[in-house]
Amino acid sequence: MRSAAAALVLVLLLAGAAAASPPRALKGTWSGTWKNAAVGASGRARLLVGGRPSLWLAGPALGCAEPTTLPLRYRPGRLLGSGRSVPCNDGLRWSLHARVAGRRIAGTLALRLADGTRASVAVELRRR
Repeated sequence: MRSAAAALVLVLLLAGAAAASPPRALKGTWSGTWKNAAVGASGRARLLVGGRPSLWLAGPALGCAEPTTLPLRYRPGRLLGSGRSVPCNDGLRWSLHARVAGRRIAGTLALRLADGTRASVAVELRRR
């Protein structure tokens, strides 16, 4: 009985891991932009999908002078991510929710600075 339960747990874990893997069509490099309309700032963005997806942002999107990379995870039709800080902006909390639709990815990067200030950054990427 124990081995049957252990086998069921293993099957469920493997099924969950497979669902979280990015599909082959998503793999590669996506290019685009980010824009914070409230302050009029914008810059380049790039999504790299090999194993685990990561979003690269150039410019002051996160209050950083240097480009910043954020780790993401794939769920069917969506890219999600969140974190509590970035190397150049201690205390920053961020979350990304983006929809994947064909050759376009669009989403919102929600930011909360250490002082409680909030910002919203639109991210749009296209398959090149």
